[in-house]
Amino acid sequence: MFRNFNQFANRICVIDPQGRHFSYTEIMASGRAALADLAPAKQLLFIEGRNTPGFVSAYCAALDAGHLVHVFDPDRAQSIQPLIESYSPDALVLTDGEVARLAPVPRNPEPLLIEDDLALLLATSGTTGSRKLVKITEGNIAANTAAIISYLGMTGEDRGITTLKPYYSYGLTVINTHLTAGASLVLSNASVQDSIFWAQATQHGITNFAGVPHSYELLKRMDSRLAALDRLRFATQAGGRLAPDLVRHFARLARQGGWRFFVMYGQTEASPRISYLPPEQAEQFPDAIGLPIPGGRMWLTDDMGHVITDDGVEGELNYAGPNVMAGYCQSAIDLGSGDRPASLRTGDMARRLPNGLYVLAGRKSRFVKPFGRRLNLDDIEAMLASEGIEAAAMASGETLMLFVAGDGATEIALAERLAQHTRLPASVFDVRPIERIPRLGNDKIDRMALQRAIEAVHGTPPAAAQSPSAVLRAVWREFSAIMMGHSGMATSVADIFRATFRHAEVNKTQSFVSLGGDSMSAVTVHLQLEDLIGTLPPDWHERSIAELELMKGSALG
Repeated sequence: MFRNFNQFANRICVIDPQGRHFSYTEIMASGRAALADLAPAKQLLFIEGRNTPGFVSAYCAALDAGHLVHVFDPDRAQSIQPLIESYSPDALVLTDGEVARLAPVPRNPEPLLIEDDLALLLATSGTTGSRKLVKITEGNIAANTAAIISYLGMTGEDRGITTLKPYYSYGLTVINTHLTAGASLVLSNASVQDSIFWAQATQHGITNFAGVPHSYELLKRMDSRLAALDRLRFATQAGGRLAPDLVRHFARLARQGGWRFFVMYGQTEASPRISYLPPEQAEQFPDAIGLPIPGGRMWLTDDMGHVITDDGVEGELNYAGPNVMAGYCQSAIDLGSGDRPASLRTGDMARRLPNGLYVLAGRKSRFVKPFGRRLNLDDIEAMLASEGIEAAAMASGETLMLFVAGDGATEIALAERLAQHTRLPASVFDVRPIERIPRLGNDKIDRMALQRAIEAVHGTPPAAAQSPSAVLRAVWREFSAIMMGHSGMATSVADIFRATFRHAEVNKTQSFVSLGGDSMSAVTVHLQLEDLIGTLPPDWHERSIAELELMKGSALG
């Protein structure tokens, strides 16, 4: 990797925050000098992930020499210790300045056994501190990098700017693509909200911009900033789902400004790119993740693992290509061998459109079923984001916890709005205002931090003193008000059935089963019948309305 530096020699490689230019030759020479004391055999290096010339030089020189690299978050120093204990790296590389330097670490005297082609160990999904890492080979990086350069149309004349930290796979990909193409990078640590960021971007004539969904949520209020970049050729988005209205907004802005907007999808396990949405299709299909990258293949499978061949049918997204990882590792023992997957089950649900584009439905783990109603927590977050409300949705049993940043909305008003949107009781939603939504270094929501907050709030199950049926019965009254347009207890069995089966001719000879009741309506009808009649027989769903009315009479009398 990066063995092409010689052909770019005196071209500008990076520009630091002070505006100093460093050539390809200077960057590689600096990195080699910093690593000169390492043994010639393949080493495991833990490198601080910073947007500095020191990081770029050490990272490029390490991969060029064939070493194995893990890039870590230097601002979470406590998280690196468990990894040091598990992997016993040969050295830490500190990169807080222009020149990188080695820092020795206590290690096992036994030499590490590392597969020859391993190049990177990446944290999964932007997390840090977990011992589970993704093994990436030099071939994985080369295939992923070449594919991205191809569909973006990158050349040596391009110039990017760092909007992401390099310990995040998307940020590392920006470095890999630019330096493989012979392009240049402006190293910035400023946020897109900072005027200094835009001053750097304008001064150095950047031609492209990379952002995560949160970046584009912020950018929507600053369209003039992008419009002022007169050399801009393209912008990319990855790192999570961008709301369709924002995709359409930036696709339109790009078309009007003469540049291109690429929506991309991927996972760390794919080094990390899996698909991209052709810019010319973004306005018409803003909810799509697009087509597989060059050299890759995508398909869907059902719950039994069978391939889905029909368009429009939802299934789990699978991917195969030369960029699929070499497996996971939990410790140094796993670096010397291991099974290499031929394909990747992404854990994301999707469907294929007739034109071949894929549309995500959400992560399997982000679907919940309160009262039997299937909800996608990501959709709730996206809906609120489209209204300018920054929120994070999490599940806690039958309760949906919603953390809202700042003064997005009052708790009661927001719970009622969500109840109308989802047709669930407002009491299902526990809205918690917080100063800001916690985020990881890659700008994704820090859901582990939110989970700890939930455990602090719901240390014991909500309404633990009440029986489950009492809780459900209390919630039912809200549910009936939303679903049936009235509140209070029904006065007859027939009323309950007519409200549930609005489009059917209901008479007293019919039963829940004969009217076509399903599992969702069974829960709600059962609860309201118990309110009206009392304890129901096991076969209540097969009893006629007339029979159930008689039971009501017995209960009253």
